[in-house]
Amino acid sequence: MSNNKNKIVNTSTIQVKVHRNAENLAVAMDWDATGSPVKGPKPCEALMMSLWDGQAKNTLVFGLWTKDLPLNEMQHFIFQTLATMSQTYFTASKDEQLSKRILEFAEEFAAKTNIKPPNTTT
Repeated sequence: MSNNKNKIVNTSTIQVKVHRNAENLAVAMDWDATGSPVKGPKPCEALMMSLWDGQAKNTLVFGLWTKDLPLNEMQHFIFQTLATMSQTYFTASKDEQLSKRILEFAEEFAAKTNIKPPNTTT
Protein backbone atom coordinates (compact mmCIF):
# COMPACT_ATOMS: atom_id res chain seq x y z
CA MET A 1 0.00 0.00 0.00
CA SER A 2 1.44 3.41 -0.97
CA ASN A 3 1.54 6.39 1.36
CA ASN A 4 -0.83 9.07 0.01
CA LYS A 5 -0.28 11.59 2.82
CA ASN A 6 2.10 13.65 0.65
CA LYS A 7 0.09 13.38 -2.57
CA ILE A 8 -1.10 16.85 -3.63
CA VAL A 9 -4.85 16.78 -4.22
CA ASN A 10 -5.65 20.50 -4.06
CA THR A 11 -3.87 23.83 -4.37
CA SER A 12 -4.92 27.08 -2.71
CA THR A 13 -3.94 30.64 -3.52
CA ILE A 14 -3.88 33.61 -1.15
CA GLN A 15 -3.61 36.99 -2.84
CA VAL A 16 -3.02 40.38 -1.24
CA LYS A 17 -3.26 43.61 -3.19
CA VAL A 18 -1.61 46.71 -1.77
CA HIS A 19 -2.88 50.00 -3.20
CA ARG A 20 -0.22 52.72 -2.85
CA ASN A 21 -0.24 56.48 -3.26
CA ALA A 22 2.33 58.60 -5.12
CA GLU A 23 4.60 58.47 -2.03
CA ASN A 24 4.52 54.65 -2.18
CA LEU A 25 2.54 54.44 1.08
CA ALA A 26 -0.18 51.82 1.42
CA VAL A 27 -3.55 53.57 1.42
CA ALA A 28 -5.67 50.43 1.08
CA MET A 29 -5.25 46.67 0.97
CA ASP A 30 -7.50 43.78 0.12
CA TRP A 31 -7.09 40.03 0.10
CA ASP A 32 -8.74 37.00 -1.40
CA ALA A 33 -8.19 33.27 -1.15
CA THR A 34 -9.43 30.25 -3.02
CA GLY A 35 -11.82 28.37 -0.79
CA SER A 36 -12.78 31.47 1.21
CA PRO A 37 -16.45 31.38 2.25
CA VAL A 38 -16.76 35.06 1.29
CA LYS A 39 -16.16 35.47 -2.43
CA GLY A 40 -14.22 38.38 -3.87
CA PRO A 41 -11.68 40.80 -2.41
CA LYS A 42 -12.02 41.66 1.28
CA PRO A 43 -10.50 44.84 2.74
CA CYS A 44 -7.85 44.72 5.44
CA GLU A 45 -5.84 47.41 7.21
CA ALA A 46 -2.81 45.41 8.34
CA LEU A 47 -0.95 42.26 7.40
CA MET A 48 1.80 40.29 9.08
CA MET A 49 3.21 37.25 7.37
CA SER A 50 5.90 34.80 8.42
CA LEU A 51 7.34 32.25 6.03
CA TRP A 52 9.66 29.47 7.22
CA ASP A 53 12.44 28.46 4.84
CA GLY A 54 13.27 24.91 5.90
CA GLN A 55 16.41 24.74 3.77
CA ALA A 56 17.95 27.97 5.07
CA LYS A 57 16.43 27.47 8.56
CA ASN A 58 15.34 31.09 8.51
CA THR A 59 12.11 33.06 8.79
CA LEU A 60 11.08 35.77 6.36
CA VAL A 61 8.70 38.16 8.10
CA PHE A 62 7.05 41.22 6.71
CA GLY A 63 4.35 43.52 7.95
CA LEU A 64 2.28 46.06 6.07
CA TRP A 65 -0.38 48.46 7.24
CA THR A 66 -2.32 51.28 5.70
CA LYS A 67 -1.02 54.77 6.36
CA ASP A 68 -4.15 55.84 8.25
CA LEU A 69 -4.43 52.80 10.54
CA PRO A 70 -4.97 54.21 14.06
CA LEU A 71 -2.40 53.20 16.67
CA ASN A 72 -5.11 51.68 18.86
CA GLU A 73 -6.14 49.35 16.03
CA MET A 74 -2.49 48.41 15.39
CA GLN A 75 -2.14 47.57 19.08
CA HIS A 76 -5.21 45.31 18.89
CA PHE A 77 -3.76 43.69 15.75
CA ILE A 78 -0.44 42.98 17.50
CA PHE A 79 -2.18 41.65 20.63
CA GLN A 80 -4.42 39.32 18.66
CA THR A 81 -1.46 38.14 16.57
CA LEU A 82 0.52 37.31 19.72
CA ALA A 83 -2.46 35.50 21.25
CA THR A 84 -2.91 33.50 18.04
CA MET A 85 0.79 32.62 18.04
CA SER A 86 0.29 31.08 21.47
CA GLN A 87 -2.46 28.81 20.16
CA THR A 88 -0.53 27.98 16.98
CA TYR A 89 2.52 27.02 19.01
CA PHE A 90 0.41 24.82 21.30
CA THR A 91 -1.25 23.10 18.34
CA ALA A 92 2.16 22.32 16.82
CA SER A 93 4.07 21.43 19.99
CA LYS A 94 1.49 20.47 22.65
CA ASP A 95 3.74 22.46 25.03
CA GLU A 96 1.09 23.96 27.30
CA GLN A 97 3.57 25.72 29.61
CA LEU A 98 5.40 27.66 26.89
CA SER A 99 2.16 28.40 25.04
CA LYS A 100 0.79 29.87 28.24
CA ARG A 101 3.90 32.08 28.61
CA ILE A 102 3.40 33.44 25.08
CA LEU A 103 -0.22 34.22 25.95
CA GLU A 104 0.86 35.88 29.21
CA PHE A 105 3.19 38.14 27.20
CA ALA A 106 0.26 39.00 24.91
CA GLU A 107 -1.84 39.86 27.95
CA GLU A 108 0.97 42.02 29.36
CA PHE A 109 1.23 43.84 26.01
CA ALA A 110 -2.54 44.45 26.06
CA ALA A 111 -2.40 45.82 29.60
CA LYS A 112 0.58 48.10 28.90
CA THR A 113 -1.05 49.55 25.80
CA ASN A 114 -4.36 49.99 27.64
CA ILE A 115 -6.30 48.03 25.05
CA LYS A 116 -7.43 45.47 27.58
CA PRO A 117 -7.46 45.42 31.38
CA PRO A 118 -4.97 43.02 33.03
CA ASN A 119 -6.00 39.51 34.08
CA THR A 120 -8.77 39.02 31.54
CA THR A 121 -9.10 36.28 28.97
CA THR A 122 -8.52 36.76 25.25
